[in-house]
Amino acid sequence: MGKAVRGPRTELQHLMKCLTEGKYLHSHRVIPDTDTLSDIFWARPDSDAVKVVVTDRDQALMNAVDTIFPKANAILCRYHILMNVKTNFVRKTNLGKGVKKLEVWNNVKVLWENLVNSETDEEYDANFFTFFDCCKIWPEFVHYVKHMVLGPVKEKFVQVWTNRVMHFRNTMTNRVESNHARLKKYLNNSLGDICKNWVKTDDMLTNIVTEIQKEFQQSIIRRDKRLSGVVLWSQFQGNVSMKALEELEFELRRVDAVGTDHTKCGCVTMSTMGLPCACSLAKTVKEKKPISLNDIHSHWKRLKIDAEFKEENADLSLLPEWEALHV
Repeated sequence: MGKAVRGPRTELQHLMKCLTEGKYLHSHRVIPDTDTLSDIFWARPDSDAVKVVVTDRDQALMNAVDTIFPKANAILCRYHILMNVKTNFVRKTNLGKGVKKLEVWNNVKVLWENLVNSETDEEYDANFFTFFDCCKIWPEFVHYVKHMVLGPVKEKFVQVWTNRVMHFRNTMTNRVESNHARLKKYLNNSLGDICKNWVKTDDMLTNIVTEIQKEFQQSIIRRDKRLSGVVLWSQFQGNVSMKALEELEFELRRVDAVGTDHTKCGCVTMSTMGLPCACSLAKTVKEKKPISLNDIHSHWKRLKIDAEFKEENADLSLLPEWEALHV
């Protein structure tokens, strides 16, 4: 089957042909001083519109992302960063005999997660001091974290910086890894013909699209009791994903504590999810008005995957508005 499809071309030549004909964005590297291809990276034809890319901290991959998605915000997977910190903690600390290493690491892990979850500059500074004050007895580990992790890439995984990016809460690569495992089941083994694997990969993606379409249909068709007779949600039925409603319900529960004070609110839901945050909802509730669809990012209003979504300013970032609240 493979030769019948690809003709006289090699499998790699056929892959490159498919990528070119499909108008995929692609990049490759060769082994120095040779014509031998060492690796290849490709992405969907419309991937140049990608705003955020999440990867692990692999320099070759990060460089490829910069090439393929020059306009995207690059975020590093928090889980992989944590695992790297854990590995180096074990390597660079001499805990001595009789010390419960797992217990010590769990304590350090709590401090690390507090640091990574810092939502303001002041909170980051305080957690930074606490972390390094508690870890100062391990100078090699301290040097690693300061100069190899936080120094070069903290803006790519610490919340105080990633909360300025509309990532829709995609800050880890677990979804990619889950689909990678799913792809392996479709392929059965790693020795298959490229042409056959291409077809199986397409089958998997087709099934994923079908699953997404079913979820979209639920948002369009299902009559949600939460929307019935409530002015606040009156424009939502059939127009907005039910996932957005769940996010907004959480923000609505914060209204009493936050009010219209953007400092207390933090406005993270607006900057990262493209949805009205608690302080914005407080004003809407007070005025007894419905949430306007104009305040909902197009991500939540796209309920069809097989049609081009067109809306004026559909790709407009809400970050300028979020920053304006803090002037």
